[in-house]
Amino acid sequence: MNSFWRFVVQEAVDTNLTWKRLIKAFPELDDEVVKSYYEQVGANNAKLNNEVYGFSQETTMKSQGRLQ
Repeated sequence: MNSFWRFVVQEAVDTNLTWKRLIKAFPELDDEVVKSYYEQVGANNAKLNNEVYGFSQETTMKSQGRLQ
């Protein structure tokens, strides 16, 4: 995936667009590559939240009452 498509995928992740919708919008993208990139970015974002902000997504969801 070249840098342009990485940018497109990163923007999609940042705006909470699902990888399935991104594939529908850009069928020329390889769905397995995009899915893998989404998983990698999601893991990096969770790690960043934990390191920088001192909380995890699980903690956030619990505080919002979405997770018991």
